[in-house]
Amino acid sequence: MKLFGLIDCNNFYVSCERAFQPRLEGKPTLVLSNNDGCVIARSNEVKELGVKMGAPFFKIKQFCTQEGIEVFSSNYALYADMSSRVMTIIRQFEPFVEVYSIDEAFISFESEHPEALEEYFIRLRDIVLQSTGIPISIGVSTSKTLAKVTNHVAKKERESGVCILTQEGAIESILERFPVGDIWGVGRRFSERLQALGVKTALDLKNSVRLREQFGVVMARTIEELKGVPCQALEKAAPKKSIVCSRSFGERVSVLSALEEAVCLYASQACEKLRAQDSVASCIHVFLEASAFTADKQYSGGVTYPLPQATSDTRVIISAAKSIIKRLYHSGVPYKKAGVMLMEIGKNSVTQGDLFLENTSEATSELMQTIDGINARWGRSTLYFGAQGGPSGREWKMKSDSKSRNFTSAWDDLPEAS
Repeated sequence: MKLFGLIDCNNFYVSCERAFQPRLEGKPTLVLSNNDGCVIARSNEVKELGVKMGAPFFKIKQFCTQEGIEVFSSNYALYADMSSRVMTIIRQFEPFVEVYSIDEAFISFESEHPEALEEYFIRLRDIVLQSTGIPISIGVSTSKTLAKVTNHVAKKERESGVCILTQEGAIESILERFPVGDIWGVGRRFSERLQALGVKTALDLKNSVRLREQFGVVMARTIEELKGVPCQALEKAAPKKSIVCSRSFGERVSVLSALEEAVCLYASQACEKLRAQDSVASCIHVFLEASAFTADKQYSGGVTYPLPQATSDTRVIISAAKSIIKRLYHSGVPYKKAGVMLMEIGKNSVTQGDLFLENTSEATSELMQTIDGINARWGRSTLYFGAQGGPSGREWKMKSDSKSRNFTSAWDDLPEAS
């Protein structure tokens, strides 16, 4: 029997914080988005207090103080590293893995006796928890959509954190009380339309007929998946066709030199991602967004610039980004956000050279690999280009007043054992 599983890290960002700060266990804890804007992760204790996902922090700040809620700024370096560790352990158990998001992975496998697999997955769950401190839930069924449903059951209703459902009757009893809006791929807009047609639960959707004309082929596939017919195989991670790095500033920026630093930093980060997938880009787009309180909206916009030849050389792309930002900049305008997008991305091995430009690709590749290697080993920004500005002097950087230490990726932040 072909089976699919969904492995989901519980309250992932909060769990990452707790893994290195045991004092947080059992305490209400939440994590904020960029610039400490809104809630993006909540512990179960915070959920019980009624704090909603996406709640603006300035509205609940006093409530958090009153209730003793621990508040953290997002620490994406920590979360990405912990995700990588979890996925590495999963791959040791299951060879066919699709990393769906930073805290979720699909697996697929064959089994003639699925009812005997619970002990196996409990062992996987225990090893991940022991090795990383991250609790996970595992749902297994006969399609990816049903694996999503069973994972929800595993997280909410099973003490073991594992739920395996393959029998028709058992699956239908779950679908009968599963809201249609919570089904993977349905979403709020489709949910409202479906409920207007009397389709309120996953079982209603599974048993519905002639919805394809109204909702299209994607909904038809979802219905088939609810019936246990797999319509979606595991997907291999495909190289990205475009790479974007952008951030909102912690404070409004109106000085050209600060904007140049920010854009050059984003260009450098985009180039790292480009090289990580062994690709080169032929085009760069840089954009600026003015503050919403700026009277004239003409100061927001972007410029696309074709590069002389496809490259992943940070120096070339930084130079292009700086020339674009000078064209976009207007003196005295308070800007709230900037970003860089690399486009027309292709494989490094099949790029077209230029007859009139010197071929320095081999030396460039060695230099960039050296920089990436040093930063991977000793921490991001160990080596950086001067145009990015020093890490300690970036007054425009995001607000992160409550950010935890980089426990796994910076020597100075390593936990100390006494």
